[in-house]
Amino acid sequence: MNLKNNISVEQDELLTSLENELIISEDDLVFLAGSLIESAINPEFKDMGNKESDIDVFIIKRDFSNLIVDEKKSYFKNGKITIFRRYAGMDFDIEIYSQEAIDNLIKSIENISIDESQRIRNSFKLPNSWSIRDVKSIVNRMKNSIAIQNVDSFIHICNQIDIEKFLSYQRVLLVNEIDNILPDIWGNLTETIFEVSLFVTRNMFIKFMELFLVNEGETVDREKWVVYKALVLSKKSENYVELSRCFEKLFLSDVTKFSVAKETIIESVNYVNDKIIEMEIGE
Repeated sequence: MNLKNNISVEQDELLTSLENELIISEDDLVFLAGSLIESAINPEFKDMGNKESDIDVFIIKRDFSNLIVDEKKSYFKNGKITIFRRYAGMDFDIEIYSQEAIDNLIKSIENISIDESQRIRNSFKLPNSWSIRDVKSIVNRMKNSIAIQNVDSFIHICNQIDIEKFLSYQRVLLVNEIDNILPDIWGNLTETIFEVSLFVTRNMFIKFMELFLVNEGETVDREKWVVYKALVLSKKSENYVELSRCFEKLFLSDVTKFSVAKETIIESVNYVNDKIIEMEIGE
């Protein structure tokens, strides 16, 4: 499998290496994911990943009892083990999940219930003591992946994840987080603490870019890919042609003067507010 810049992965050799180290058995589900994989399967995001990127290997196991790992090269966290290995001159991050942890993930997303009378975070009981970042990561990895063992079983599990319900939750959560940031922006701007106001505005804009992606049906697991994906997709959307210009002005232009920073902050906030209103009207 050629990924990028002559980086290649021989699936059979990789599986054999994992079997020889007693990391996988024939019943395990094995898939590849990460930026290199996503760029290989999605032409829109062909520039994701590079020669320094790791290949992420994911394994779903029913039974951990026969797994032998070197604890110095791995760490354990709530239904997941992460191992670091090097095969054929390439670095691999190997994440091993219990079947129970994945079942809990599927069930927790299925049970999301958004109620305007309660805090949005209470609408989703995070599984396995994971953070929302943990959940976003595995959902994105499973959605943008290449299965290399027990393919049909893996596809069956992926189809059980209600992606749209999870995205709906993220929409409400992100709008809520943006609303909560606005007073901080205006408060610091009023006190002419423009460095803080500018920092918080940039944070808000990243959340808006993620909201844009969610609204487009895209999942994402890292903030750096929020920026990349949003800029790529916005250039193909008539309604978001200004997004990249606003991003460049807020993040890449000279805003060292207070007057310029103030103008940029106000323009960015107004753009985000207008777009959120458009999204809500569209629903």
